[in-house]
Amino acid sequence: MQNKTHVEIIKCPECNQNQSAIVEETIPFYTYIHKCNCGYLITESDWIRVDPQLEVQVLFKEFNYCL
Repeated sequence: MQNKTHVEIIKCPECNQNQSAIVEETIPFYTYIHKCNCGYLITESDWIRVDPQLEVQVLFKEFNYCL
């Protein structure tokens, strides 16, 4: 059985860049691990969620890059 996932927009504590990160909905706790473009490994203790309104803007921008 494959774990469900969802995307959150987070800010890297090292370079302050906003980016989308995949959260694995594992049992008993979700897994929060993401490697930033700057190379910094962001774990749950460093996880800084970005304002949901900005999250929509970043996801839309990334979607347009894929087209």
